[in-house]
Amino acid sequence: MAGEKLTITLEGSTAKRLRALCDASGHPPEVYLEVMLEDHFDSEIAEIRELQERLQNAEAGNVIPHEEAREQLRRTIAQASRDAAE
Repeated sequence: MAGEKLTITLEGSTAKRLRALCDASGHPPEVYLEVMLEDHFDSEIAEIRELQERLQNAEAGNVIPHEEAREQLRRTIAQASRDAAE
């Protein structure tokens, strides 16, 4: 499969860190960028799907009422405080 050529511009600390990595290893930026992108595709796709599912649930009215959510959070904090004291 033929590769797709993309052009990106990196600035600031991101560009400096990539340059330092390439200088230290002797490898070109393309080597690292491809690996770094590949390593993050699955997690990014999963996060997007989860957000879409949450939005669909909210739009369908499948949400916890505000007061109930506050009470659940209060109980969780109280339990964590008790656990930490033990």
